[in-house]
Amino acid sequence: MVDERNRFQKIIAVAVNPGAQEPEAIAALRRARQLVRQNPELAHPPTPEPVSAQKKPEASFKAKITDISNDWIAILMGLLSKCAHTYGLLSRFDVEFRDTGVDLNVLVEGTSRACTDFELVRARARLRVQSRALSPGCLSR
Repeated sequence: MVDERNRFQKIIAVAVNPGAQEPEAIAALRRARQLVRQNPELAHPPTPEPVSAQKKPEASFKAKITDISNDWIAILMGLLSKCAHTYGLLSRFDVEFRDTGVDLNVLVEGTSRACTDFELVRARARLRVQSRALSPGCLSR
């Protein structure tokens, strides 16, 4: 079936090629019609392969960072999001706005090693934000 489909696609490519001579294109279309008469499935695109179910994450990490100033929330979320992506984690950030500051709820899922590494990075970032010395390179390593 795969060989027939490949052959059919090549014949159609010749038929629609703007550089093909007219008799050659007409002959290719006739040949394609003959192939479809022999195997009508060729007239329709192949059915897609079933998508396998996503693996369940083996570990998750949940944390709440409190009393973040409004100036730092976007920086912190950007850095943590980039870090989660680097470790291959699925991440979710929920922001709670209050009068005194902002709370950030962080949830990441993935391998246990990546979650542990992310936890260390999150702890460092939290200390930097609380000391207001957060710089773009603070999460490197």
